[in-house]
Amino acid sequence: MWAKFKRPVRYLCDPSAGKGNLIRYAKEGFTELTDDQIPWLESVPDEEVQHGRHRSFRLRDRARQKFSDVLEISAVEINIEHHANLKELDVKVIGYDFLDVSSLATVGSVIMNPPFADGVKHVLHAWDLVYDAEIVAIINAESIKNPYSQDRRRLVELIEKHGTVEFLQSQFASDVERTTEVEVALIYLDKVPGKYLDMDTLLSGLLKGDSRRTEIDPEVWTALALPTNFINDTFYRFEQAVEAARTGSEADAICNHLRDGLGLTLEDMQAKGVGNDFRESTGSIRSSANDEFRKRYADLKKRAWAQIIRSSLLTKKLSNQARKKIEASSQSIYDLEFSISNVHGFLAGVIASMPRWPLKVLHLWPVKLLHPRPP
Repeated sequence: MWAKFKRPVRYLCDPSAGKGNLIRYAKEGFTELTDDQIPWLESVPDEEVQHGRHRSFRLRDRARQKFSDVLEISAVEINIEHHANLKELDVKVIGYDFLDVSSLATVGSVIMNPPFADGVKHVLHAWDLVYDAEIVAIINAESIKNPYSQDRRRLVELIEKHGTVEFLQSQFASDVERTTEVEVALIYLDKVPGKYLDMDTLLSGLLKGDSRRTEIDPEVWTALALPTNFINDTFYRFEQAVEAARTGSEADAICNHLRDGLGLTLEDMQAKGVGNDFRESTGSIRSSANDEFRKRYADLKKRAWAQIIRSSLLTKKLSNQARKKIEASSQSIYDLEFSISNVHGFLAGVIASMPRWPLKVLHLWPVKLLHPRPP
């Protein structure tokens, strides 16, 4: 699966991570595979290289670590018992049910082995969520070979326009306990933005925030005494800020690229001792835009969650000790996607935990507190 990625893998998401086996294999250098089974090793000489006076390393062993230094890995996993395994791998858990996730805006690579029963739905959802990314997925081959439904036909069309599919025999089935011989489809999709700075689309999406209906349980609203438009307004502002951040990041990247191509100011030429033919090295506009957007997106997400953490719920309903405990764990909240589903889980978890706070202040934070489907 990993060999399908054509771009550098820097910001990765596994939307059905389980215990993190796909990620662990990559971090460990695919130790269960021989050199012949790893495609990118074919062009690497099988030889030792001296490193310093007393050390050497095998080139192919180093090449096995191609995906071991990914800058940021996120995951979605519905079974909270697996979250500890993921955190051991330094993976950020951004949600529970992938179909409830509403954005993968900062992700550049998606690797997924979704439940076979819902494979098509998961791949299409990933395609809709990413902005500029590659997707590598394994699903049941029958889903592609027999496109009888609208979703299956849409996926087949996406593959024809934006990717490839390879049919393989694989010794596993994700939704059965007994291992069987299954034919799978290994799908590769490459989503590239159609154009930059589509202001018409941006402005046409500026709907009144209060017109959005919330999915928050009415009992939660009653218990928290929150204004009925509080979550709607916060989520609306966040969504629009994200769209504006994307547009601004692209505009800044284009501006900076053209500025650097124009040359230096007289003062900079004098300071550097160069002439008017000197140009600063410029990178890819696309990479610059994506890097800047990731910074802005992280800041917006922290601001949005801060509105929830410091809402009237936590300032009026909780003791200072309980509120400080939550705020001390804020980084775990910031890692989550800011979505209606996750806010729902947060608030419902707060309500469920309230009676226990005087004795054991949020001692299970954040796993139990943030479950998106409370009983």
